[in-house]
Amino acid sequence: DAPIKTKPDTEEQVLVYVALYVTDAKHRDLAGHTSIWDLSLRRGDVLVKALNVEPVRMSPSVMEVFPFVDRFDDVYLVRFPAQDREGRPVLAASPDPLVFSATSALADAHVEWTLSD
Repeated sequence: DAPIKTKPDTEEQVLVYVALYVTDAKHRDLAGHTSIWDLSLRRGDVLVKALNVEPVRMSPSVMEVFPFVDRFDDVYLVRFPAQDREGRPVLAASPDPLVFSATSALADAHVEWTLSD
């Protein structure tokens, strides 16, 4: 009884894989409903919040694709909308870097990429 989709949701999303290690186990989970972490993606004045966070099971294939991940990390797939509420695209051409942020009362983590055409 679900509505018919004309295209996959991922065409309207930006997907970011995140590997994270937090020493205190009760603050480690990004995907839980009680997570203390706010996740955002920003480019210039365009800011979007995470739509969904999915845990990724650690496996040899994950470690092969992402060589920076080790056995202590938790890995997540974070989905962001491709546009902000005003319809401005996050990945539009811009001299500004793309910035992923995970913020909480404990820490602020920011990773940025410079995108080119």
